Amino acid sequence: MRESRVYVGVQGPTLTAEAVSRRLGCEPTRAWRPGDRRGASTLVESDHGWQLESGLPQGMDLEAHLEWASQVFGAYVEQLRAMTTGHNTRVQLVITTYSDDEANLSLELAPDLLALLARAGASVWLDTYSV
Repeated sequence: MRESRVYVGVQGPTLTAEAVSRRLGCEPTRAWRPGDRRGASTLVESDHGWQLESGLPQGMDLEAHLEWASQVFGAYVEQLRAMTTGHNTRVQLVITTYSDDEANLSLELAPDLLALLARAGASVWLDTYSV
């Protein structure tokens, strides 16, 4: 079994989730403020955060999630880039995979997605979990 989740994240000390939503014209799947607890853990958030998950059905392959990411970055590339300028804000494409075996993860990011990430000033964060 392999499950993938992909989201676009915006984090930083000054730009609030509400401000990100106004700039993009869409609401996040998850948002937080400094001092909020991260889920049920004891970790406390130090920055503002805004996340938009792909929302694709469980079991969809990673390529479908990455196609969704291409569409999101394509639609909002200029707004995301503006957020990284002068706000000490990070824009990320976060890719998380969960697997119940020890199979290797193969990942290829298409040139058009890489170009959009670069234009947006975004980084890629990859988390893999063996469950």
